[in-house]
Amino acid sequence: VCGAPSTRSDFQTLRVLYTADLHGRSAAGIDFASAGLPRRMLGGWDNLLHLIRKQRTDATLLLDGGDFGFGSRAGDSSQGRPAVEFMNVAGYDAAVPGPRDFSGGAENFEILAKAARFPILTDPMLDLALRRRLPLFRPYMVTDMMGMKIGVIGIADPDIPGFNRREDVVGWSIDDPLDQMRRYLP
Repeated sequence: VCGAPSTRSDFQTLRVLYTADLHGRSAAGIDFASAGLPRRMLGGWDNLLHLIRKQRTDATLLLDGGDFGFGSRAGDSSQGRPAVEFMNVAGYDAAVPGPRDFSGGAENFEILAKAARFPILTDPMLDLALRRRLPLFRPYMVTDMMGMKIGVIGIADPDIPGFNRREDVVGWSIDDPLDQMRRYLP
């Protein structure tokens, strides 16, 4: 969500770089969809970091759409921690959790969120579910970038309860994404 500039000449270009489904995969992997042999290698945090640094400007937001820590052997065995360390080094501006980010339990996700040097945007009800006295999560952020007010809303994925152990998400009810957007957009 961007605030409109006062005149057309005041308009700046905003670049949004985003990732999703990192799943804690730090190493490049074989692209089985590519033609020919040997197949090309894709991904890897070294390659991604190089791309981010190459594309980033003063008017760039770097965001993640979730499932950053879990979903691979490397991510699962490390409880998602290296993914957050990578995101800190890369300078992410914000992230939202995906369903698999709670695979290590809600308390582990809290540890990941505390280690993040960027806000985790999600329903603040997660603070209540974790019985937090001091809030850790917020539903949105507003930042001023190059004279533009930019709002980013973190929509919680309604599939979070279905992808995780019942005891980790007991009693969680996540609204439809459109309802979440309507609540926070004003």
